[in-house]
Amino acid sequence: MVLCRFRGIGDSIKLKIMKIIKPEDFPVEFTEKNIEILAKMLMAIPPIQKWKEISDLINNSERNIIRAKVKEIKDNEELIRWNSLTLEEQEDEKRKLEESNNDTTSFRGNIFEQERHSIDIENERKKNNS
Repeated sequence: MVLCRFRGIGDSIKLKIMKIIKPEDFPVEFTEKNIEILAKMLMAIPPIQKWKEISDLINNSERNIIRAKVKEIKDNEELIRWNSLTLEEQEDEKRKLEESNNDTTSFRGNIFEQERHSIDIENERKKNNS
């Protein structure tokens, strides 16, 4: 058992005591329980050092199974968080997200997306000036 930091609801940090699998325990059977332990080791902030050692011992398909479990855990946590919000808070979050998505003044994405956006704006200007 190890004390680890995790990202909680919002941006808060939570401390949890969790079971870990040690590199010397490998190879281990990839049961649902072991996959969840490995996923939580990866989710720790920063990832547990033992995870880094284990990562060198497993293959890509096993890493993908663990990453999928991390996504599943995060999605479940987000669903629990979302369901804990009042209807008003949910609407407020939706509105903020929509405003953020419609905000063209701040940069989001990679440089190619930014360049494409600049080209689209320039083409629109040329079209309007024609």
